[in-house]
Amino acid sequence: MKGVLLTFEGIEGCGKSTQAQLVFDYLRKRGYRVFMSREPGGTFLGKKIRELVLNKSYEGITDITELFLYLADRAQHVDTVVKPHIEDGAVVICDRFIDSTFVYQGYGRGIEKDFIVKANKIATQKIMPDRTFIIDIDIYTGLKRSAHLEKEHAPKGTLDRIEAETELFHEHIREGFKSLAKKEPKRCVILDGSLELHDIHKSIIANVNMLLKRKKIFRF
Repeated sequence: MKGVLLTFEGIEGCGKSTQAQLVFDYLRKRGYRVFMSREPGGTFLGKKIRELVLNKSYEGITDITELFLYLADRAQHVDTVVKPHIEDGAVVICDRFIDSTFVYQGYGRGIEKDFIVKANKIATQKIMPDRTFIIDIDIYTGLKRSAHLEKEHAPKGTLDRIEAETELFHEHIREGFKSLAKKEPKRCVILDGSLELHDIHKSIIANVNMLLKRKKIFRF
């Protein structure tokens, strides 16, 4: 692959989307070919899937159905968006990717993790992030932030279908991301989400600049 894939992960309300946008703006201003997307919802099909998994109206979705909906979104997203841009030499920034499925459906839903890993490889055509930034924050702060965000599938001041899960569920998610960061320290960078926005951004940019230099990704 000629380009680079950067992914941003973390619990609800951790600030990952904000940091992803800041990195996108930083790289674009400096002349890099950069593309930003998200999961679920990075394609037309993905937008439909996003509504299904986040809207509280669909409370009857089973855990295994939920898993396959996320995988379907990823398969379409990788094949039509992520892979073409990486092959074109761009820096692709993705708000959530394989690790969210591994953690939310593995640690949160209790689905067999080995199966999720294998299914992710099929959905991604074995494309892996070059770097994954995990923003860690306590669940109470995160959920409080989430409730006050403008959302597509829940009124402001409320939580969507995933955010409205139990506190124990969200604790499992947080621990899952922490465990992942320990298991894959070369790929995953865990950051303290309670720090100032600018300080988190500076740490991420320093890491990204080193990665781009090593991968010989140049400005255009």
